[in-house]
Amino acid sequence: MKPLLLGDYVTAPAYGQLAATPYGRLHTYDLADFLARWPELHQEALALLGDDRIHPTAYVHPQAIVGDDVIIGPDVKVHEFSTVRKGSVLCAGASVGFNCEVTSAFVGEGAVLGHRIGINRTIVGNRAHLSAEVSAPRSLSGDRAPVDSSAPVTGDRSQPNEAADLPGQPDTERPVTGRSDDTTSVTGDQDSQMPVTPSVTAPSVTDRRARTAGDRRSDQDTEELLKIARSAVRAEGKLTRKVVGQAIRDQQMTLSSDTLTTLMAQLRKQNGQPVSSART
Repeated sequence: MKPLLLGDYVTAPAYGQLAATPYGRLHTYDLADFLARWPELHQEALALLGDDRIHPTAYVHPQAIVGDDVIIGPDVKVHEFSTVRKGSVLCAGASVGFNCEVTSAFVGEGAVLGHRIGINRTIVGNRAHLSAEVSAPRSLSGDRAPVDSSAPVTGDRSQPNEAADLPGQPDTERPVTGRSDDTTSVTGDQDSQMPVTPSVTAPSVTDRRARTAGDRRSDQDTEELLKIARSAVRAEGKLTRKVVGQAIRDQQMTLSSDTLTTLMAQLRKQNGQPVSSART
């Protein structure tokens, strides 16, 4: 595998207690070497930090869950219903949004994870921003990289705009995402972010009563309307414009006055009643 120096993509933590741990030398590691030694380096950092692994200025919501070996820097925010699992590091000023899942991940200084983000064995650079509902397993997101799809993104260090796959991720398998297959991936620096427009399929309508006024059907063929009218007349025991009109409109069908007059004439003829122009 071609060497990939992490310092070309991400910046090591410079603030708070993490700067004095092995994470402060993050920029010096080759990616493959760092991944192989990550558990060992994390334990070394924990030993150096002792009881200071969670900075006193950090905010963890009472309904968030944080693992026993998670390291959290100053001014970090972890919002409600989020879970930060073992082996994870949240650097100074990082923010973890609502209902996120963070597992064995490094989140750089000032990075933002939007709502419902899922990352696993992932390195997120300084001031990177992952939009809501992104899933980024085994990926590397560089400094300031905007991410609004499941594709890993490199940062703004004058590197080619190519994803850096971490070992163990098949080249042919797409990262897991809750979005549809036609969601557009975005790569590049902060100025190149493009809007993502997923396809939308309107739900089928099976209940006439669920139709809105603008979707109501126009006057139906006479036989269908007569069938509805006859049922209403039998139920009410009388043949009037009000009974017939209300029955048809209850089916969410539009009914013009002329059509109602025609229906009444046919119903009276079928019932042996005299046909009149009177609207009764």
